[in-house]
Amino acid sequence: MTTAVIIASAHHDLLRLATGSINRFAPEADVIAIDNGSGVGAKNPRAGCGADDHASAIHFARSFLPPKYDHVVVFDDDALVTSERWLPTLQSYHRTGYGVVGGVRHRGLPDQIAVDGVLVPHAHCLSFTRGLFDLVPTFYSEKEPGLRYLRYDTGVHACLFLHGQCCEMKVLPHYPVGTGPLFRALAVGEYYDPVNGPETLWVHLGRGTSFAPDHPVREWIRQVTALWSPRSQKILRRQNLRAAYLARGRDLVGLR
Repeated sequence: MTTAVIIASAHHDLLRLATGSINRFAPEADVIAIDNGSGVGAKNPRAGCGADDHASAIHFARSFLPPKYDHVVVFDDDALVTSERWLPTLQSYHRTGYGVVGGVRHRGLPDQIAVDGVLVPHAHCLSFTRGLFDLVPTFYSEKEPGLRYLRYDTGVHACLFLHGQCCEMKVLPHYPVGTGPLFRALAVGEYYDPVNGPETLWVHLGRGTSFAPDHPVREWIRQVTALWSPRSQKILRRQNLRAAYLARGRDLVGLR
């Protein structure tokens, strides 16, 4: 199979790590970077629309993706590959009849993990055979009136559509958050294939993606206000998680 990995990114540091991990552990795959603000890759003409940026980037990439690719992976910039078994595992499940392969959402409510009674893989690592990738009518999310969270997140409608077309989906598990062998004590998702052993195939940060350090003066103010402000404390926790994820990920991938 000839693989394209589509990464939409607004964060240069995260994109560098995600791309570096694929180049190291799956060098036979081609990375298609879509610029949602990172300054790298093909510029998404619809970037800047908030929650729809991810989906619009996928549609944009699909509009020019060369026909030579018969396998497409939609990959988040806050995910990284950690094993040479990652790509062969995805491809193996496709060859045995699964049209969609991915990982279960590692955080969220039960009806975000199983939507309308269907266990759906999360869009941070969503693998398709090319025909099904092109067949999907939409990757956009849908906000429901009265709900303060998204059940139909990016890619969910795509998976439900294919499920309705009798497409088989393989949803791989993650270690309980904070207990994985590579990022122990960090609140990230470490994904593995129980059929082939305990090795972590890929990792997803998920929370803290947008919390890059700000201007030094603003950061100093935040440190001070964190003495009494729950909001500042929350931001600092997510900044620390993001920094720890990047540091550990760079060590694993060999980036400096």
